Amino acid sequence: MAQNIVGGLFGQTTQDVYDNYAAQDRANAIALMNSPTKNQMGIFYGSQIGSGLGRAAAGLLGAEDPRLQQAKQIEQVKQWIAQSGIDINSPEGLAQAAQYAQSIGATEGAMYLGQQAQTMSKSAAEEKLKEAQAYAAIKK
Repeated sequence: MAQNIVGGLFGQTTQDVYDNYAAQDRANAIALMNSPTKNQMGIFYGSQIGSGLGRAAAGLLGAEDPRLQQAKQIEQVKQWIAQSGIDINSPEGLAQAAQYAQSIGATEGAMYLGQQAQTMSKSAAEEKLKEAQAYAAIKK
């Protein structure tokens, strides 16, 4: 369960983002191969070179794809959880992870972890209530 919570933190890892870039490039290449004209080939190669240079220039200038930035935050939160040794199978551990995620600017992940902590706390409280009611019924 803990891996599902952390794995679902934001969605994609950095490798997933890079894989999406490659898949998009492959899809463009396949589309070109289906109807290659000189004009389309020029447009394709121009766009491929332009997008690659654009990503490189943006990286040099400090700009980053929001998906990649989010994926890096996921990895940072996962590393922190592993190093801190907190128990993310408990509402308290999830709340600590949410606080850490918030501290590094991963607001979506912090909200998700906070919601999971609340859900887990609510489930535990409901279970305790049922146990108390069952115990009270037995005593009668």
